[in-house]
Amino acid sequence: MILSKLWQAYESEKRIQGFSPNTLKAYALTIVTPLLLKALRKGYARKRGNKITGVKASMQQ
Repeated sequence: MILSKLWQAYESEKRIQGFSPNTLKAYALTIVTPLLLKALRKGYARKRGNKITGVKASMQQ
């Protein structure tokens, strides 16, 4: 399931339960921020890994 659709389902359920829009925005930040940071870390690690691999390859030649 796409994250945006999953969030919409979660948000509608919480609205039915009486959660305020501000609370839901705070929840969105608490849920999305760690996912975003994880994706950024993976991208950074991938870039660093490619640079390190490239250095090792050039040293062996």
